[in-house]
Amino acid sequence: MAKYRVLAPVTLYAGTIELTKAQSEPRLHCLEPLKKKTQFNIVEPVFFKVGETIGLVGKPDKALAQRLQLLGKDGEPEGDDDDENPPPPTPPAGGEGAPLDPNAPPPPENGEGEGEGNTNPSDGDLLKQTLEGSGNE
Repeated sequence: MAKYRVLAPVTLYAGTIELTKAQSEPRLHCLEPLKKKTQFNIVEPVFFKVGETIGLVGKPDKALAQRLQLLGKDGEPEGDDDDENPPPPTPPAGGEGAPLDPNAPPPPENGEGEGEGNTNPSDGDLLKQTLEGSGNE
């Protein structure tokens, strides 16, 4: 049975888990004890807080694996091979989530200034020159 540290709150709905006596006592109404005193079948949803250590039978699915950190036999995180729990992606520079430039002008209100209907004086001059040149005034 592999040991994991909980990195984000987790609710388990089924399966066999291994818990310490201190972890199992307040959750006994949700668990069915097995022959080994530290192992239980889950019969009702069980919640685990960040930092708790739990044992799981089998490999967790991808969604659950992102919330857990595999521990070695010594109780420390296993190796530098962090394929199961990659760090969160960092936002690209200048993209969504990028810091705002305090010297930038405020965004236009009511959708004005972007897309259709946006006419800068230079655009109006260009339009006027085009119309004058075509003879269609």
